[in-house]
Amino acid sequence: MPFALDPDDVRRAFSILGERLATLDARVDGLPISPGGGVPGPDRTGAVPLAVDIPQDPPRALGAEGPLTALLDPTMAELDRGMIQVTARRYFGLFNPAPTAASALADALVAAYNPQLATTQSAPYLVAAETAILDAMAERLRMPGAEGTFTSGGAEANASALVLALQRAFPDLRKKGLRGVDADPRVYVSTEGHDTFAKAVVAHGLGEDALRPVAADGAQRMRPEALSAAMVEDIRAGRRPVLVVGTLGTTTSGAIDPLAILGRMARKHGAWFHVDAAYGGILGLTPEGAPYLTGLEAADSITCDAHKILHAPMAAGMLLVKHRGLLGEAFRVPASYMPRRSSDDPFSRSLQWSRRSMGLKVLLPLQLFGWEGFREITEGLFALGRALRAGLTAAGLTVVNDTPLPIACITHAKGGPGLEAMRRSALVRANAWTSLGRLSSGTRVLRACVTNHRTDASDVAALVEALREGHDEALAESGA
Repeated sequence: MPFALDPDDVRRAFSILGERLATLDARVDGLPISPGGGVPGPDRTGAVPLAVDIPQDPPRALGAEGPLTALLDPTMAELDRGMIQVTARRYFGLFNPAPTAASALADALVAAYNPQLATTQSAPYLVAAETAILDAMAERLRMPGAEGTFTSGGAEANASALVLALQRAFPDLRKKGLRGVDADPRVYVSTEGHDTFAKAVVAHGLGEDALRPVAADGAQRMRPEALSAAMVEDIRAGRRPVLVVGTLGTTTSGAIDPLAILGRMARKHGAWFHVDAAYGGILGLTPEGAPYLTGLEAADSITCDAHKILHAPMAAGMLLVKHRGLLGEAFRVPASYMPRRSSDDPFSRSLQWSRRSMGLKVLLPLQLFGWEGFREITEGLFALGRALRAGLTAAGLTVVNDTPLPIACITHAKGGPGLEAMRRSALVRANAWTSLGRLSSGTRVLRACVTNHRTDASDVAALVEALREGHDEALAESGA
């Protein structure tokens, strides 16, 4: 039997893996944080070979310790050198927090048991676990009593919200498709909003013209007057406002749109109001975030990613919907091989069908640390974010964003070359990863975000010093 392995080899491989994972944090912190240890160029690529060998026949011998065990070292070596080490303490890039040991253990259990979460009867405990998590997050995001579903991430959640908005705006859409659309639909997203909506309008057959970018102000927040003008103009032209998207924490700068105002405007013109809180939902984990949640009550749906805010491995997105039953109306289809009473089954409330459990890797850490533990971690991240911004300002660097989230956007007088110099300095001097971005105003920024629960004040200080040195070197080289 080709898949049969010596039980001793299996036990040995998992035992060694367990020992290594128990010390993985220290291992990762000691690795070069960038792929291959290189410094990415302006095109954001590294110099890592991508050749992967897939043999036609199994090798005759992989090692005396057993073939499965023998695969462990070369595989970990490739992971050590062939990826950005997003779990490292000095990863200050996008929203990729290090998972907890409990969540990694949960994901390993799911991989081994391989539960099927299309239906409740296939895995009742795991479906119940996901329901409990969704209910708890709905409470924290001011949508008590909402229904919800786990998704593959924010992109699926946002695309699903568009489906709900379209079906409410055009009752014949489900049966007739685009033939049931009797007006040209429009989707309104801030110029700082997430580009998943650009994908969604194309995927749903609406075309790129259906997306109406709405200007942001100097603080990267959607301008309500610009939204109002766009909606009025579209209505007068015979187009129909279908979806207004407010963002709770934009990707680049962490800006928070005026959600309450946007919600009222969406309701006035009969549009669905969706809030993209993929990362900003973290504000619901601590009382200090409460003032920034104002307006969530007006949302018809909310996107929130557990893999961004609850320190779970990717991917674990969530979509919350205020109006119970609408997910089933949008996604339920009959199938002879599925249970007859399937109204509450996961497959009937989602774009997905067969899927793995996404909730167990969220549940186990919550059972271990409780919501109070996540509050403490979140507030620690926010405190480090404030220290980062203060340190950058004290070092003479210019921070151009204003957000309660632990994100700092830094500019340089020399523009892109200066930002590249700062980023290289962070990599070389501090083994720290930052990202580059551009605000909708056209301003290029270097972006640093504190996401790792193991990051401490010394890591922030090392980053600030490295950025300062890179900043000053770029100025000196240009003669400024």
